[in-house]
Amino acid sequence: MFVRGNCLALVRTDGERFTSLGSSGMLTEKGLAYLVWVEGKAMLASHGSQVEAGADQVDAIREFSEDLKKTIWPRMDTDAHG
Repeated sequence: MFVRGNCLALVRTDGERFTSLGSSGMLTEKGLAYLVWVEGKAMLASHGSQVEAGADQVDAIREFSEDLKKTIWPRMDTDAHG
């Protein structure tokens, strides 16, 4: 698990290498919520509920996800994802 602020993502490993990267989400009062789009609106979806995501939350999740991909992707098993 990688965490920065309220953002987190789960990563699968096989020994010493990363093999897959899950979707990034955000810790909320209701637990882990994922960013989804419903009728053009950004929503945080968690355990059967959805709340509108603020622009700062959308930006934080996107930045975290992009930074994480840049950091670990070169070390992931590229044969499985190439």
